[in-house]
Amino acid sequence: SASDTVPRSSILRRIHRSDTLCGLLFSSHQDTRSHTKCLTRSKQRMGVNYGLNRVRFTSPVLVGSQLRARFAVESVTDVDNGGVQVEWNVTLERLGSERPVCVAEFITRHYF
Repeated sequence: SASDTVPRSSILRRIHRSDTLCGLLFSSHQDTRSHTKCLTRSKQRMGVNYGLNRVRFTSPVLVGSQLRARFAVESVTDVDNGGVQVEWNVTLERLGSERPVCVAEFITRHYF
């Protein structure tokens, strides 16, 4: 498709007609699977991105910025059907910026 041949930054620039990303669109484009690298998934049947709490966009993100996400486990709680709910503290940082661009609590569920 056409979107496969156009760099993502060009697509986002067309959508917004500016050089700053809308916060909700930015959060929808982040790789929320990054946190799974912190888990042992050998016997996991299913993982669910359950939601976000306390999302704060603290600094603008310009198209083409290099970002890094840091995940830290806040809590793990048992849930029905043999699963656990994990609450992660997530900090998104932009290269060259002293402030994070986004801080949030990310909730996932994992069933074994």
